[in-house]
Amino acid sequence: LDPAPSGTMEAAMDPLFGGLMPGGSPDEEAAFAGMAEALMGAAQEAQEVDQALMESLQGVTYKVNFERPSDVGGCAAGKKVQLDLDALALAGDVQQMVEVELFGAVDKEPVFLVFEGRPLMPQIPLFHAGIEDGKTVVVAKERPPPTEEEQLLSMLGGGTDGVALALGGPPAMAA
Repeated sequence: LDPAPSGTMEAAMDPLFGGLMPGGSPDEEAAFAGMAEALMGAAQEAQEVDQALMESLQGVTYKVNFERPSDVGGCAAGKKVQLDLDALALAGDVQQMVEVELFGAVDKEPVFLVFEGRPLMPQIPLFHAGIEDGKTVVVAKERPPPTEEEQLLSMLGGGTDGVALALGGPPAMAA
């Protein structure tokens, strides 16, 4: 395989695709099309499995425990509550229910739902977060420190400053 001419977009992208770029030789184009088809097939299969899982969880409820640590202070310090929740309930909706149960209203105190050391993202269904019948979710007052995965995603989404920091260098200075 001949590398793409330097200075072209194909040359810049070539290492990312292992030398397989559309617009190359017929063999390269066929290989690229095969990879794209395999990727689409895997995505379709994942979507079908997720849909089947969602259908199987219709009507499933979990008894989930929520616990406000006693050392955080406030009106609900040390309180515990158990709720019957739909497995498909979104964490953001659940948080509002928990706040009403523990504080009597929403937004009275800072709240971060934390399961197994990780904050629950509001748009994630309980079952996707790994929450099942009998599990306990901490009703924290502060967000826990970011996980390694969150740090990596933040650096990747943070532009050149995030990349520079990841590589141990200082962020770029404004001109």
